[in-house]
Amino acid sequence: MDINSPWIMAGVVAYTLLWTAAYVLIIIKGFKDRSYGVPMVALCLNFSWEFLFSFVWPDSNMVRTWLYRFWFIPDAVIVWQLFRYGREAQVIPEVRKYFPAWTTVSMILSFLTIYCFVEFYRDRTGTEIAFLINTWMSIAFVFFYFNRRDLRGISIPAAWCKMLGTAITGVVVHFAYPIIRPDKQPWGLLELCAGIILAFDLLYIRLITRRSAELQRS
Repeated sequence: MDINSPWIMAGVVAYTLLWTAAYVLIIIKGFKDRSYGVPMVALCLNFSWEFLFSFVWPDSNMVRTWLYRFWFIPDAVIVWQLFRYGREAQVIPEVRKYFPAWTTVSMILSFLTIYCFVEFYRDRTGTEIAFLINTWMSIAFVFFYFNRRDLRGISIPAAWCKMLGTAITGVVVHFAYPIIRPDKQPWGLLELCAGIILAFDLLYIRLITRRSAELQRS
């Protein structure tokens, strides 16, 4: 399959729109509930990835580079919401007390981890580390729910957009990655990550949808 295949291009457009919608919905819900809508470590990793691949390792394809820079803006807003509203949402006293320090350290370690991974494994497209981050994010969202039974900051439509956007990304990458990187095959890593992400995204949607119905009945 050619990288410029209409099917691949349609998939790129679809996941771009879905992920953009997820960002917007998370931000809206965050301001409405005066909270943040992405687990802290997952957000730090995602923000670090977008910064590094927007400004440190820009893609040779400038469309992708400017897409990452475009996503960097709403991600920065969610990071601001994390610092602004995050302390009040913490249930562990030690984390609540030193929340700015925990968050800053998490951000620094996220940058260093991604930088070292990319340099060591020569993942210059950022695809492999992106799927690993997304895997962690999807798992973290489930535990995020367990700490947010009131669904504060949690957007059901955003969860659907994230799930659909990532699922489409997995299909696109499955066909496109061997073309982009013929010198390096991920040996099923990306497909494994895509499967785990889909399973936990569906679980998360099920949990928050059921909880939303319970809250509406109460």
